[in-house]
Amino acid sequence: MTVGLSVSSARDRLRELLYRNITAKSYDIHDGGNEDTQKCVKIPHIKGDHVSTCCLTDRVDEATGRLGVSCFPAVIIAGFQKAGTTALASMLAESLDLHYPAQKETHFFDKRKGASKKELGGYVKRFPDWEYTLNDWHDPPLYAEATPFYVSSPHACARMAAVIPEVKVIVLIREPVSRAYSEWQMKRRRVEA
Repeated sequence: MTVGLSVSSARDRLRELLYRNITAKSYDIHDGGNEDTQKCVKIPHIKGDHVSTCCLTDRVDEATGRLGVSCFPAVIIAGFQKAGTTALASMLAESLDLHYPAQKETHFFDKRKGASKKELGGYVKRFPDWEYTLNDWHDPPLYAEATPFYVSSPHACARMAAVIPEVKVIVLIREPVSRAYSEWQMKRRRVEA
């Protein structure tokens, strides 16, 4: 970020960059109980056919004046408990440089009350900020989350499709007897601990 640029002029410059990179209509999302909205746009990746949906957040890096921009996940790993979702998430983070929220399982799309527009701002803020530069405003990093329970939720897939229709969902399954035995061992260790 240019030294001496005020936060308001930096925000204006960032909005200008966002609007210049719109591939689909931009839209606002609401941040939970806060009345403020966040501007979100779809940004294409130069390599490949992927599009990321990224949003301005209210975070500001005090040292650089960089405004927060977070993106929705490009990949969601679902599956069954003890089917290898954590191992796959780790391998993909290393090989594809996927970025995960601090809490791997967000359970955002399987909540009983659903993924409302009101809660989307809080969801996107769970992901780390994009370390963009003003001169190089393309190819945001790929974000992911891994919540095995999504495969068991009757509503999760429809909610994902409504919020981030371009997301790739990976579903892991495992031979049922060894999966059940592995789950039993895990629960037994928890009881003994």
